Amino acid sequence: MIDLLSSDIATYSRAEKRPASDPRQVALDLMSLLTGWFRIQQQLGTLSLPAALKFGDHAVDVLMAARKCW
Repeated sequence: MIDLLSSDIATYSRAEKRPASDPRQVALDLMSLLTGWFRIQQQLGTLSLPAALKFGDHAVDVLMAARKCW
């Protein structure tokens, strides 16, 4: 998954004429956000698909807002 995300980030950031300096790190950041949230929700017993989808959208929004830092 990291390799797939990293490749997509590299491809699309180049297409925007703003290549990411470290696409793999951005992919790792996103996966860390997602898996961390998942594990916490699982431990709390509050894991649900709607909440996961909402959090996933939020995580991507946060990373995209920080796009200039890539």
